[in-house]
Amino acid sequence: MGQTVFSQLAEIAEQTARRSPTHYSLPAHTLKAIEQHGVGGDLIERMFGPRNKITKLTNRNEPLSEDQTDKAIRLLRIISLAEKVFRNPSKAMMWLNHEHRQFKAKPMDLLVRENGANLVEEMLLRIEYGVYA
Repeated sequence: MGQTVFSQLAEIAEQTARRSPTHYSLPAHTLKAIEQHGVGGDLIERMFGPRNKITKLTNRNEPLSEDQTDKAIRLLRIISLAEKVFRNPSKAMMWLNHEHRQFKAKPMDLLVRENGANLVEEMLLRIEYGVYA
């Protein structure tokens, strides 16, 4: 499988963080790209704030805050991992957007918090390595 939009964005985010590990920010238009490629607007708002504020940042070509950047990187990292595990972006998004009994929630909804993202990442790694239970 070639690089998907999410894996490309995750790679750019990683490179940005490596160049300036103490202070880096992603451009606000990153959120628009994330939404255009399958992440719901409601999740974007829960993670990053009201749509009107995101739109203002994007229109002004401003960067995300450090907290928003960390959340965006987390989101990109997990979606990219799901695409790698399922070897298909559509299957990855389907898995992320369907409720699972282990979580009692949709994995995508758990990405709002770091702890939830850790649970999703752990499950994806278990699937990848065949320890799914």
